[in-house]
Amino acid sequence: MAERAYIVTKGVVLRETETKETDKILTLLTADRGKISVIARGARRKGCKFAACAQQLAYSEWTLYQKGDWYYANEGATVELFSGLRTDLEALALGCYFAELTETVAAPEVPAGALLPHLLNGLYALSALQKPPSMTMSFPPAFTGDSPSLILTGTWPLMIWEPDLGSPNSSRIRSHVSSFTLSR
Repeated sequence: MAERAYIVTKGVVLRETETKETDKILTLLTADRGKISVIARGARRKGCKFAACAQQLAYSEWTLYQKGDWYYANEGATVELFSGLRTDLEALALGCYFAELTETVAAPEVPAGALLPHLLNGLYALSALQKPPSMTMSFPPAFTGDSPSLILTGTWPLMIWEPDLGSPNSSRIRSHVSSFTLSR
């Protein structure tokens, strides 16, 4: 039997799909391989060594091997579970929305570039910084379409989060082109 070449990479679980009795198919976003599909055999089984890593929005280090067009999980170790998201339903919903947008704009097997750090920063802000998840971005009327994906892909102008000292429940995002308001 030929020896397998193992790949060690870090990635965020964008989506998990239950398959068969105890398996999952994971969609991971990794810096070096981009968006990949991984079969995690036994991930739903009690006592699985990488069950925590196979949760949506978990950032983990994976040891994978490739067989045909599929990657298979050999082992995993969590780096960050974003536990703050798991205690707040609104934050979890927004985190899942971030993951869905990221999955939509990420190309399969193309290095993720700045997309992965953007997603990780957004999940961290929701989880640890306790930014109110119910904030919505108000964009100028001239900008229609999917503005959040413009931000994730880096095609939107650089934005800076700054507190609005005039109101305790709002903050501003300032761009070098124009100003936007985050409101509760």
